[in-house]
Amino acid sequence: MQYAVAEALRGDRSHQTAFRAALKERATMTADRLNTIPGISCVAPVAGFYAMPKIALPPGRTDEEYVLALLRATGVLCVYGSGFGMPPGDGFMRIVFLASPDELRDVYQLIEDFTRDYLYA
Repeated sequence: MQYAVAEALRGDRSHQTAFRAALKERATMTADRLNTIPGISCVAPVAGFYAMPKIALPPGRTDEEYVLALLRATGVLCVYGSGFGMPPGDGFMRIVFLASPDELRDVYQLIEDFTRDYLYA
């Protein structure tokens, strides 16, 4: 593996510009789309390939309850923010946005439909 790392560092990096542009597009799309969902707010990520949106949970509910209910209802898998040290009642979750923009659009629609029912039904 040590030899592979050296070659990776010396090798062609021309793909990186396109890859960073694709990640930026997905990051912007993620924040913009999640911010249109009532009950969810999201700061646009500036590095990495994930976002940490906040869900305005009802009192007494936890991020883990929301994420598990989302998974059961839609098949969409996110990670609850308390797994990264956030307080469970604050309602954060981590979303990885490496999928294609078309797939992300579908996922965000599922999240919107689920969240409307979860928070307002």
